[in-house]
Amino acid sequence: MVVVTKMTELEARIRVLEDIEAIKKLKAKYWRCCDQKDWNGLADCFVEDAVGEYGGPDNRFTSAEAIMKWVKDTIGKDSIFTVHQGHNAEIDLTGARTARGVWEMYYYMVDREANLALTMGCFYEDEYAKEKGGWKIKSTKTIPVYIETAEKSS
Repeated sequence: MVVVTKMTELEARIRVLEDIEAIKKLKAKYWRCCDQKDWNGLADCFVEDAVGEYGGPDNRFTSAEAIMKWVKDTIGKDSIFTVHQGHNAEIDLTGARTARGVWEMYYYMVDREANLALTMGCFYEDEYAKEKGGWKIKSTKTIPVYIETAEKSS
């Protein structure tokens, strides 16, 4: 009987590690899809009623569809290139199907049409939900630490 208890405990600990790794992969996919303008892949990262707040309450959206429209309008032009780098994930499971995470993010964007470069450091505060066998973003919020813009010659 002791072996069964130890196996159950070990299986639970492994499940936690697998869930955390799946959430890390989800966030990596989110940033990669932004940079590659893979809108279908990006939309797949969210639950339908996701909430996104990007830099303040003026950029707050209450559905995956609204988030996707804002992202496409913001970085979707062919003249815009972005690089998202996420670091230092702090992920905590808050239930069997819920989790929270904090990430540091470095962002670089070039708009060749506007001759503009933007560099930003921020924190992401996320909530995740496990549905249909996979983790999705339930809410995401960016908290900028610094934003720097510069004229970029072509």
